[in-house]
Order: sequence, then C-alpha cells, then structure tokens
Amino acid sequence: MRKVQRACEHAMGIAIEVIKKSAVKDNYLIENDKILTSERVKAYVEYALFDFGCACDVGELIVACGKRAADPHFFGSGPIFANVPIIIDISPRLKLERYYADMTRTVVKGEPEKEIKEMYGAVKHAQNAALALVKEGVRCKEVHNLVCGIFEERGYETTRKKAKKGFIHSTGHGVGLDLHEKPNVANNDYELRKGNVITIEPGLYDPEVGGVRLEDMVLVLKNCCENLTKLEKKLEVRELKIV
Repeated sequence: MRKVQRACEHAMGIAIEVIKKSAVKDNYLIENDKILTSERVKAYVEYALFDFGCACDVGELIVACGKRAADPHFFGSGPIFANVPIIIDISPRLKLERYYADMTRTVVKGEPEKEIKEMYGAVKHAQNAALALVKEGVRCKEVHNLVCGIFEERGYETTRKKAKKGFIHSTGHGVGLDLHEKPNVANNDYELRKGNVITIEPGLYDPEVGGVRLEDMVLVLKNCCENLTKLEKKLEVRELKIV
C-alpha cells in the first residue's frame, strides 16, 4: 500500500503542478493556449499513474472546480477557473497487487475568497486533530465526533445535525483490496485495531462558494498512527501569469 500511495502522490503532484504553471485569461486557467479542463488534468493524472502500474476505477477520479465542488461526489468536468477551490481526489489501484490508495488535496490558483480560506483552515485543523487521536482502541465515533465538534465550534453544520451543507459525510473509511472497506470512520463503536489502514478526510461544502477537502491515508498503530501520505497541504498555488 505504500507503493500505490507513492504513485498516488506522484500523480497528485503532477496535477497540482499543471494548475500552478497555468496562465489566467478572463478567469479561465490556460495551458498551451487552450482552456485547462478537468478532463485534461485527469488525463495527466491517469498517464502518471500508468507509469507506476496503477489506474483509477471509472468515476473514482475527481477534479472538481468552483461551486460545483460543493457536491463531494461530483467528479468534475469542463473548464477550470482561477480564484476558486479545486478539489483533486485520486484513488488508484495497483494493477498487479490490486491494493488501493486514496488522497485528496484542495488548491486555488490565484486568490481564494475569505470564506474558502476559513474553510481550509478549519478542515486542516480538524484533520490534524483527528490524526493525533487515531490509535489502537480508539472508537471511530470518537474521531468523527472530534471533527464534528471542531467544525461546529467554528459555526459550520455537521452530520450530527443532518446538515445539507458544511460537513456532510463521514470522517473516513478503511482502504485495502477495496477502495471503501470497514471500518467506516463515522458515528459507530468500532474500535480501531493495529494494522487498520484508514483515511482521514474531513471536508466542508457550501453551494455558494464551493468545497474544501483534505484526505490522508494512515496506518493505525498501538499508540499513534503513521501517516502514509507525505505530500504537503497548501491551498494557494502561485506562478500567477495573466495573459
């Protein structure tokens, strides 16, 4: 699983670099004199994964931009714009060994709105707190309720109140030979076991501004967890060229 996660990080790095190096014209991202699209970024990701003997299942690669990214299941299509959040969620599988990886980053090319900066800060804080809690014997609902509590303290709605915006999904899930395995890191009494591989992926979503999600894959240990995801988290990507 470390092998497939390295492939995942490599592909994510390429996707972010394409966005970073793009130019901006009329608020569109431009690459090689053409409007950069979700489909184009996905093609870069798929090509990068191919070199590592990996591929994403159909519908499991997300490059979603702007307000439409407020739907966490929207896979993304069409032009990519400056100054709005771009959610990139990559979940490749090794073709030979058959194991999955999963990770998500959110970036903005240009200057994000204040609301997006605040959402990103809240998501990153919640994720760090959850990662610090994960270890053998901790119940899934403890992790999930910690994340919900952090968001609620900052004024966001959560699944504890059946929200339709804010934090509207579970905190994570198991990963292995299936992309979504037990345990479901949500409001349940499952006690994490040493050797579990799970994601920690808090997110916030608002149809007025878009969405923010960060996802790392971790290995549960006796007294802590090992974060298998090494790629940095940074909202704003620069090299802003106006053409």
